[in-house]
Amino acid sequence: MMTIGEPSITRTSSQSSVDGISWGMAYCRSFNGILKIVEGIFDLIAFTCAGIWMGSTCKEVREGADYVEFATFHAFLSTLILYFLNVFRIIHKLPGPLTLIELIYHCVCSVRLLIAGILATVQAVNFAGVMCITNTGVIGATSCFTFAAFVVYCVDTFILFRDWLSSGKAAGETVSVSTTKDTSRTMYETRKRD
Repeated sequence: MMTIGEPSITRTSSQSSVDGISWGMAYCRSFNGILKIVEGIFDLIAFTCAGIWMGSTCKEVREGADYVEFATFHAFLSTLILYFLNVFRIIHKLPGPLTLIELIYHCVCSVRLLIAGILATVQAVNFAGVMCITNTGVIGATSCFTFAAFVVYCVDTFILFRDWLSSGKAAGETVSVSTTKDTSRTMYETRKRD
């Protein structure tokens, strides 16, 4: 009886990236994730202060509050979306130069927040002694938190710019590494003697 074996090749491949949507706890603990949380908190506080400012009784005092509300809410909403895209690792599956897109977005938000902070500061200085404001410190608080959000956005913009220059990938993105291992096994002919 004779057994004849044919050579066979087994190919194994492994990837270190996870396909699909998964929870990225590492991003939540990273510096970029913490910056996004701080940005969102400052945006939300500034938006709330601008809403209280908008409820002032004098029309002259309310001027500018709507722009501050727009700038801070847009920044909050966009930051929240970017945070969840990064946490669930969806942003890495989208096509395009994502770091550049996020960098341009942060530049636009930084400029908007700077304009909103200057506007709130000018309104706070101009109407410091007006008696028709129900909460006199709310415009100052709006200015303070808008500038705080602006500073955090500038730090995040600098980090994104540095990441864009160095690698061209989104901040915190993991690189997919693929390894292939070939194994060959050859079976030889055996003969049984009578």
